[in-house]
Amino acid sequence: HIGVCDYEDRVDCSKKPVIYQRAVNTDPSASKHEGSNVECPVEFGAYRDKTNCGSYYTCVSYKIVAKHDCPSGFLYNDEIGICDYPNRVDCNKTPNVFQRKNHFVPQLPEAYMDKIKSCTPGTVLRLNPQCSAACLCRNGVAEIIQCPAGTSYDSSSDKCVSPHLAKC
Repeated sequence: HIGVCDYEDRVDCSKKPVIYQRAVNTDPSASKHEGSNVECPVEFGAYRDKTNCGSYYTCVSYKIVAKHDCPSGFLYNDEIGICDYPNRVDCNKTPNVFQRKNHFVPQLPEAYMDKIKSCTPGTVLRLNPQCSAACLCRNGVAEIIQCPAGTSYDSSSDKCVSPHLAKC
């Protein structure tokens, strides 16, 4: 368990997911809005930055827990709640708040439930061998990151990047 992506023949996918610690740097502008119901009108969800279509805020319990930047070449699609190709995103329309239909923690595999109950800030759980999805612990709350197709989550930059650059 070294906490990085590797070649398929060097990884045993039958083993439990790798858990390791890292510092989580929450964007300062997100912290100053934390707890604001005006900025975060839904309990669990996300919304696009009003001035940058490639950025979005994650809401948990009506609080902003993080600001994210989409990978280069992608924009935040608030209709489906992920970074998407620019031709599928209308940045000129009023930003929509993407509300998750269900609280996302119960959707995790059962093996993760004990690990996220304490949710130590900075914990990263790899959800698949390709690292295109991860569960992060921010401010004591589990958050699922789903990267756009063809990208992988990089824990050091807290972004979705090209798979060969990702250190998941």
